[in-house]
Amino acid sequence: MSSKKRESRGNKLVIKDISFYPFPIGAPHLGRILEPVLLCIAKSGLAYHFGPTSTTVEGRENDVSRLVKKCERIILSRKHPYVLRLQTIEKTDSFPGIQKGGIRRRMEYLESIERKARVFRR
Repeated sequence: MSSKKRESRGNKLVIKDISFYPFPIGAPHLGRILEPVLLCIAKSGLAYHFGPTSTTVEGRENDVSRLVKKCERIILSRKHPYVLRLQTIEKTDSFPGIQKGGIRRRMEYLESIERKARVFRR
C-alpha cells in the first residue's frame, strides 16, 4: 500500500469504544489503576465520553490509535505485565451525514430515549 493511501486512511474520522483490562489486577480497585489512563484521554484534546465499562474517543484514526497505544503503555508501566484491550471501531466517513461531533450527537439521542423510557420505570 502506498504511503499516500496509508496517510489518507489514517486521516479518516473514527469513533472508538475502548475498554482496558490490566492483568493481574491485584488489590487496587480497577478505577484506581485506570485513573492515569482516563486523565491521559482527557488531556489528549480528542472528543471523549467516559462510560461505566468503556470509554468512547472520537478523532482522526491516526490520533486515536496513537492515544490507545499510549494508554496501553501507561498500564504496562504500572507493573501490569498484560493488558487486554477490547475496542469497537466505527469509521464515521463511511456513513453519510456523520461528521465530527458524533459522540455528542449520539449521547443527545440516547438521552432523549432515556427521557422517553422513564415513563416505564414506575
